[in-house]
Amino acid sequence: MITKEPMTVEDFLAVMQTNAELYPEYASLPEEQKVFIAKLNLITGTAYSYFKDGQFWGVGGIRYMGIGEAWMIGSPQSRKQLTMPEFTFIKQDFQAQRDDKNLWRIFAESRISQVFLRRLGFVQQDGFHVWTRA
Repeated sequence: MITKEPMTVEDFLAVMQTNAELYPEYASLPEEQKVFIAKLNLITGTAYSYFKDGQFWGVGGIRYMGIGEAWMIGSPQSRKQLTMPEFTFIKQDFQAQRDDKNLWRIFAESRISQVFLRRLGFVQQDGFHVWTRA
């Protein structure tokens, strides 16, 4: 079962370290800039740490300022073991966050899974994926 808690800077730094090969520009930043990005995610919208059966699983949320930017980064292990109940939890949580903030448009990009974003309801447009309230 997946649970969530407010994200910590340490959780963000930990998951980004496990994904350094996917985000080399981030990995090359000095530590204080990495911490700044983590804090930026905390203050510009929602930011959660996700746990599966008590084990750290990943972080995610929605940055919003008029429109939203969805983001989620799972550990490599979590991506290999994603099941339908876990995806359903993530989808419902995404819907709850966007509805709570009454967002009408959210954009996202992915270096990992375009299919994941499509299953959340995003449509690819000009290199980005966009979710628009119908």
